[in-house]
Amino acid sequence: MIELSHLRLGQLGFGVRLGLSLFLAMIAAGYFMGLRYLAHHVAQKDDDPEFSWIDLEATYHGVDKPAPLLSVMEDSAHRGYLASEKEYETWVRWLRAEPPKGGGTKDPIYAGFDPEDVPEDQPIPAEIVQDRCGRCHAVGAKEGGDISKRVPLGDWASLSKLAYAKKLDPISPEILTVSSHTHFLSIPTFALLVFGLLLLTGWPRIVRHGLFALGLLGLACDFAGMWLARLDPVYLWLVVGGGATFGGCLGLAMLAMVLEMWVSPYLRGARQDPPA
Repeated sequence: MIELSHLRLGQLGFGVRLGLSLFLAMIAAGYFMGLRYLAHHVAQKDDDPEFSWIDLEATYHGVDKPAPLLSVMEDSAHRGYLASEKEYETWVRWLRAEPPKGGGTKDPIYAGFDPEDVPEDQPIPAEIVQDRCGRCHAVGAKEGGDISKRVPLGDWASLSKLAYAKKLDPISPEILTVSSHTHFLSIPTFALLVFGLLLLTGWPRIVRHGLFALGLLGLACDFAGMWLARLDPVYLWLVVGGGATFGGCLGLAMLAMVLEMWVSPYLRGARQDPPA
């Protein structure tokens, strides 16, 4: 009978090693699916299907997102389509228009899109969209590839989705508390199981202990960052860096265990020296 202090995963029977391998596979699959769900859920924050830093900042800190039609003109490539500085100034003034002081229901952006009684030499947004943007974004446009299908700018209905700034509020403290309660109890539990089993391998002490300590340190930083980011978005780097560190250490630990169980017995036999 093998004493626990001398136990190596590679010494276990076939059935036990198979069961542990399936356990690791389920942990890996569950972790991967959790990441996919989180990325998909967070990516919806700014109504853009692509995951971005704005999504992350909006989720944990909140952000004032400028109108996409305004921010895109900060790109020199798009701004180059405008014929003059006057067109650029008109574009910016239109999208930064605010409701009149004292209240009222008039929408300055809608009203300013195609205003009446404008001097002949003064460009208006509707003409800019038709003459400059329409080359690529109008329905059936021959330039720009399929951009007219992905970002059509043919009428106000399509333009309105991109013409307004948005205030994206972070998730509420109540929801973050519930999420923290769930994750603080579940993730460290399976992490402890995985890293604990890693100690029962023949890998060098620095590998076993290093992955154990670094992985849980990364997890702690990830958890702390979710709350600290409410104070300052710079703490989102704790979420990103800590989460990546934990995920990397977890993956390496599982790989090390698989190699210990299925490769080492055939390369060097079951080792008998105790894990320090």
